[in-house]
Amino acid sequence: MAKDKDAAPESGPGGDRDDGDPVARLAGLTADLDREGTGVAVFAPDGRLVHANASLRRFLAGRDPEAALQPDDSGRVHLPDGRTAAVRRLPLAGGAWAVLVPSPKDDADFLRQVLDSIDTSTVVYDAEDRYLFGNVAYHRRYPHLPPEEELVGQTFEQMLRRTIAAGAFADAQAEHDPDAFVRRRVAEFRANQPGMTERMTDSGEWEKVRVVTTRHGLRLSLRTRITEIKRVQDALRQAKERLEGEASQRIAFVRRLGHEFRTPLSAVLGYSEMIEQEVLGPLPTPKYRDYASLIHQSGQHLLELVSGLTDEADDRRPVLREEAIDLADLLGREIPVVAPIAQAGAVQLVVAVEDTVPRLRGDPRMVRQMLFNLLSNAVRFSPGGIVSTSAVRREDGGIAVRVEDNGVGIRPEVLARLGEPYYRGPDSPGQPTGTGLGLGVVKELIALHQGRLVLDSVPDKGTTAILEFPPERSVAPDEPLREKAPLPG
Repeated sequence: MAKDKDAAPESGPGGDRDDGDPVARLAGLTADLDREGTGVAVFAPDGRLVHANASLRRFLAGRDPEAALQPDDSGRVHLPDGRTAAVRRLPLAGGAWAVLVPSPKDDADFLRQVLDSIDTSTVVYDAEDRYLFGNVAYHRRYPHLPPEEELVGQTFEQMLRRTIAAGAFADAQAEHDPDAFVRRRVAEFRANQPGMTERMTDSGEWEKVRVVTTRHGLRLSLRTRITEIKRVQDALRQAKERLEGEASQRIAFVRRLGHEFRTPLSAVLGYSEMIEQEVLGPLPTPKYRDYASLIHQSGQHLLELVSGLTDEADDRRPVLREEAIDLADLLGREIPVVAPIAQAGAVQLVVAVEDTVPRLRGDPRMVRQMLFNLLSNAVRFSPGGIVSTSAVRREDGGIAVRVEDNGVGIRPEVLARLGEPYYRGPDSPGQPTGTGLGLGVVKELIALHQGRLVLDSVPDKGTTAILEFPPERSVAPDEPLREKAPLPG
């Protein structure tokens, strides 16, 4: 709409009519301008700054408006700390002018709400070491500091001297030689590179201090209390040291126990062999010779178990001593070892080996131990039931040895953890207990043979354990029964 050429001039700042010198009239408008959210600077015709309102002073954080308010080609001013703002130049009567800087209040309020909601103490300094912002957690940590608006633009050194004046000494040097303390802390502040440290305060609390420097030179210092975390870490460290000490004691005990077992076992093996061979004359009942043979075989097996435990305690990796094993013969010799346990529990033992099953290339001692552990487990948890053992040739040419029972079975959550060292599952009334080592040993020994242990169980129906050996472990029918080069264990 066209203006009437006789109309009065437009109002100047504050709403008064511009019928006089605007610079002279500004004295009565400063209070109104200071209430504005938009930053306003008024300049006289000669370029002299007449007034900068409160919003602009906060935005400039103590910088000279005459030097700072120099826009680029896009109409934005740039501060050394990286902040930018779009400005507008408004001509006034008489050659004076005003510069308007839109208030970043909305963004600042949002950012403050975010930072005030976290427990981490956050303080921001500009590239010239002047205070810009501290969140609620920061002011809670330093209650002696004045309100935020009094701190903006204060240098780090001035902040330190305020702290000392308030009697909040950071260390002994701050109390006895404050000037030296200030020099030291200012030097550290200026030399501090981005990084993270942990330190204990004088009150015994732990803090994690992180310093971040932006590409524009802003320096953020973030302090997070980690006292509880450090306490948990210390408790875990003590628990680890205690467990390591207990493990060392157990290893020493196993070593001593192994040495103690060997002496009586040697006697059992020696005397049973003498009886089996009828060294001092024929036995009146031939069956006694069979019993002596079984005693010797069981004693030999027990001695091998003791040797294996001693090797494990000494952290020595088992070495495969491979042979071509006839599984029918091995099962025929292993079943009598568990037969007394089965008879005590009224458990029926069933063995079946297919004629097509090839011989197994492996360590006989380890295979016997795997079978003994699986059979003894099945017998113990199947009172009055049936335990069947079978060996079959798999479709891929490998071998599967299966031990199956119709006992109490295993719950899924327990089955998922079976095989972990020392894990036994929850105790149940009337159920046998063990060391939790049996299946763990089986998993380790079958892994040495490049195979795997497969477990399947249904509570109150029974459990099936399968030793699966790969095709590389099968010995061809025409292959001689001799030791082959061991596969990588």
